[in-house]
Formats: sequence, structure tokens, C-alpha cells
Amino acid sequence: MGSVVAVSPTVSSPGSLRWVLALLLSCAACGRGGAPPAVPGARPRTAAPASPSPADGALQVLPAVAGEVFLLAETPSRDVWGLGGAVRAVVPLDRDGRCALPPSLAARAARAVVSVPGYALASVPLPCPTARVRLVPESRLECVLRDPDGRPEEDAYALVLDGEGRPLPLPALALASDAEGRLSVPRLPAGRLTLLVASADGQRHAQRGVALAEGERRALDLVLLPDPQAARAFWRAAGGPAAEALLAEEPEGVR
Repeated sequence: MGSVVAVSPTVSSPGSLRWVLALLLSCAACGRGGAPPAVPGARPRTAAPASPSPADGALQVLPAVAGEVFLLAETPSRDVWGLGGAVRAVVPLDRDGRCALPPSLAARAARAVVSVPGYALASVPLPCPTARVRLVPESRLECVLRDPDGRPEEDAYALVLDGEGRPLPLPALALASDAEGRLSVPRLPAGRLTLLVASADGQRHAQRGVALAEGERRALDLVLLPDPQAARAFWRAAGGPAAEALLAEEPEGVR
């Protein structure tokens, strides 16, 4: 977070799916200009804890837990690459569940997304002088991924889209399957979501729509297949120059 990336039988490009996705998700975590590409699971670069000033706004999460707040600009993009470009800062919540929102940061963002272990992602519109966010229990997707011969799909990678088709900023490590093909996706909000999965070599894909209740854990057994439609959906959601180059090589009339 494999050796060949392909989105159709006519596309065969040497490279590493895991490194392409590592770059994309590093961008989504840090903003494209904020940090160099990172290996899968590397923690995003966060701003140093700010000392509140009288001019600062503040955000408080309940219950009081530590975590991170992504400050995002408004963007029409519906892919991971665009999400990376929208990140203006990543601000840590302290152990009391609070963070300062200096006007210089808050003025550059349209919303704050709170990401805390064990709880669903929560979004708050900006600017606001102060905000309290009541967190709700996370929903989870507990997946078992297999190839057409029934073997586990190790190092497969997942993206999750919200009800509007936008990627959720989820922890990178949680989006890669283990040696047994197991994938546990945390911090999901309730509602309609789309799960997109690609095998480590980029040759097999799966797509599944789900509707989750608050706090629900949904078990899914997925077989990854050479499915051009699911492949196009995955790479459109990934976005960026690599995805654009691959999709551009598809035969006319397929896209």
C-alpha cells in the first residue's frame, strides 16, 4: 500500500499498485504540497498543538478523546487525489478532545472532519467561532477477500465512498487486507456507502454498495474478479495522473 496495474485487458503498466495508492493516500492525509510520499500506513504530518489565543476558535468533541481534525477546503472533486488537494491542515485533538482553530487556518477551510479511533467520522462546517461535536459509535465493514480460486487476496486495497460518491479520509493501514484476505474498515458513518477493492497486482476488483446503521458491523465475503466496470470505478475514485493515464488507455466506447 503487486506488480502490474491494469484497468482493462488492454492496459498493462509496470509499477506497484501499493506505491501508487500510498502516494494518493499520503496526499489525502497531508495535502499534496504538505509532505513527501509515504509508505502505506505512515501517519500524516500534523500541526503542532496550538496554544489558544483570545482570537482563536475552538472545537470540542464529546466524549473527550484524542484524535485528529482534517481542515478541508471546498472542492468539487470526487476522488482521493482531489481530497489530498483539499486538505489545508491536520490539527491534533488533545486528550480532553479539544483543539484550537486559529482564524488563519479556519478561514482557508470549508469544513472540519473529526477522525477518532472507535467513532464514526464527523464533519463540521467552517468557519465557526466554536463548535461542539458529539461523536457516535463507528460502523465497520469486516471483509474476507478471495480470488476466483478461493485463495486469500493479500494486500488488496480498499476505498470507501460516501453517499455523494466522495472518498472518506480513513486510516491507510485499515484499508489493506492481511495475509488471510481479511479487511476491517473502521470509523465509518451510518448511511449508504460504496466499497471499492483492487487486488495487489491490479488485475481483479470488486464493488459493493452497503447501507449501514449506526454502530453496525457488517460482514462481507467478496470475490475479486477481472471486472472492467469495478476497475474503472476504483481508479476513478483514486484519481490523479496515474489513474488518468490508465483510464485514458481504455478502448473508445468502454469508458
